[in-house]
Amino acid sequence: MKISSVKVTGHNVPLSLPYCKEPSWNSAICVRVETDEGITGIGFTSSHLSSYASREYILQGLAPLLVGQDPLSTESIWQEVLSRIDSRRWIGVLVHAMSALDIALWDIKGKALGQPVYRLLGGYSNRAPAYATFGLFRYSREELVAVAKERVAEGYDKIKMVVSRDGGGNLPEDQARVEAVREAVGENIQIMVDANQQLSLRQATEVARRIEPCNVTWFEEPVYHNDVHDMVILRTRTSIPIAAGQSQTMCWQHRLLIAGGAVD
Repeated sequence: MKISSVKVTGHNVPLSLPYCKEPSWNSAICVRVETDEGITGIGFTSSHLSSYASREYILQGLAPLLVGQDPLSTESIWQEVLSRIDSRRWIGVLVHAMSALDIALWDIKGKALGQPVYRLLGGYSNRAPAYATFGLFRYSREELVAVAKERVAEGYDKIKMVVSRDGGGNLPEDQARVEAVREAVGENIQIMVDANQQLSLRQATEVARRIEPCNVTWFEEPVYHNDVHDMVILRTRTSIPIAAGQSQTMCWQHRLLIAGGAVD
C-alpha cells in the first residue's frame, strides 16, 4: 500500500453552548490521506489563527514527502518528516500540521488491519478518563454553577474552568467563581483551572493562593507564553500541580525537568 495523495480543507465550525445566544466559532483543518488501495485516513487539528499556514504547510511542505510512502509506517514517517523539516520540532504550525497527518495515518492503519487505534497503540484499556471544559468567562456566576452541575449530572467527575478574568485584573472574581463551582459540585469532583497564558507570575501566584483551599487538580498555562522559568518558580509557591500547554507539553516537560522544576 502506498500514499497516493494528501488533501486538506479548512473549516470554521459553529458550536452551540449552553446559556449562550450566539455560537462560538472554532477553526479547524481536515486532512485526507488517500492510498492506492482505496483506504482513506482522516485527521483533524484545531489551528486557531494558523489555519491557513497549517493548510499550506501540509500541501506544500509535507505532502510531497508522504506521497509514495507506506502509510502503515507511522513511526518512521513521523521521525523522517520531523528530522527533515525542523530540528526544533515541537513548535507552532509544524506540530499542528504533523498532528493532523499522524492521526490520518493511524486511521489508515486501523482501517487496513480492522482494529481500533487504541488497540494498535497497546490496548491497555478500552476506556480513558475525560474531563469537560465548561467554565467560560461569558457565563455569570449563576450560569457557571448551572453548567457545572449539568456536566456532573451527565457523568463527568472532572471539569475545567478558566481563570484570569479581565486579563488578571479581577482576581477576587476568579476566586469567587472557583469557590462557587466547588461549593456547587462538592468535594468528590475534580476541578481544574486554565489561565490560557494570561497572567504574570505575580498574578498567577496570587490566584493560586486564593484558590488553593478549593482543592484544584491542576493549574494550566498559568503565565505569559508558558514561560518555563516563571512556571518553575510558581511550582515552588503553591501545592497546586502546574500544567503546561497541550500543544507543546513534551517540550515544556523536558525544559521544566532541566530547569529543576516539577512536572505534574
